Amino acid sequence: SDTCEVCNITLLVRPFYMFPCHHKFHTDCLLNELGPSLGPAKKNRLADLERQLRILNNQTTVDNLSTCSAGMSAKEIVKSEIDNIVASECLYCGENMIRNIDKPFIEDFEYEHIMKEWQ
Repeated sequence: SDTCEVCNITLLVRPFYMFPCHHKFHTDCLLNELGPSLGPAKKNRLADLERQLRILNNQTTVDNLSTCSAGMSAKEIVKSEIDNIVASECLYCGENMIRNIDKPFIEDFEYEHIMKEWQ
């Protein structure tokens, strides 16, 4: 009965993150919502890591058995780095949300367009 905070679809149908505050997000929903608040460097790094993960997912099982000195596979290392970027804090109540508390929901350049839609 748990659903994603963004799309309200059952969590268990796709990979998801659950935070200590009890907010829950599908991985893809979290990435889509988090994207605009990431800086350019983090966005680029995240895109690079996602490309690496796709490549690693397409490799044969024999290749995936190779491990690094810490005993983690390359795939696990990439996933861990993605987690560090994406899941370091809750989208709704983490530090990033608090830092952006004074940012308007509607930007000045969107105001006229939004007002016309609401009428």
